[in-house]
Amino acid sequence: SLESLLNLQLRVLPLKPDLVIVSDGINDVSTRMVPPEDYKRDNSGHQKWWAIYELSLHQPGGTAHSWWDHSMLAHYVAVRLGRLPVRGVGVRPPERPWVSVATLETNAPVFFERNLEEMILLARHYGAQIILATAAHSRAYDDYLVTQAYEFGIVQNNDAIRRVGQRLNVPVFDFAAVMPGDMEYWVDDAHVNARGACHQAELFAGFIHKQMKLP
Repeated sequence: SLESLLNLQLRVLPLKPDLVIVSDGINDVSTRMVPPEDYKRDNSGHQKWWAIYELSLHQPGGTAHSWWDHSMLAHYVAVRLGRLPVRGVGVRPPERPWVSVATLETNAPVFFERNLEEMILLARHYGAQIILATAAHSRAYDDYLVTQAYEFGIVQNNDAIRRVGQRLNVPVFDFAAVMPGDMEYWVDDAHVNARGACHQAELFAGFIHKQMKLP
């Protein structure tokens, strides 16, 4: 949701949309699975910095030099020459001790709620209507989202979405309650396939049509 907030500010609102739909929640569970002292709104506890490449312009396979690590030009040239893979700042997978219900109870979705609130305020300020949607996933796959901790976190985040919607008088589409979890609609436990995307679009369109009282 932090990335969604930034995208809304920098990319979406300049397009002057009539309607903004916010559908976050799954990834915001992982950002909370960190030591409590690392749980911050900027998600810094969930990120990893540039890797120290075991490459050198002068010594293939050798230790990277400081100028190499910090030069954008050097990175660009090395990638173009095939000497370095394309890499950057990414996310750090949650470590096992923190993938737990106890961690999620301690690291409550307060930052997630704040991000949603600010997206609502920004959209309204710029004259756009806004709809929130709960996060759906499939239980047909034996993957990480069906573990006890992630199931708990998804329920927490969806409850947070409903609370924010009620508190700020924003329509909430309970997508999690109506999206089928059958494999025919999903590539894995988190992502829909082409058929699932079409069904998702139909469900959202039906809610928008009813909510906005379109003819």
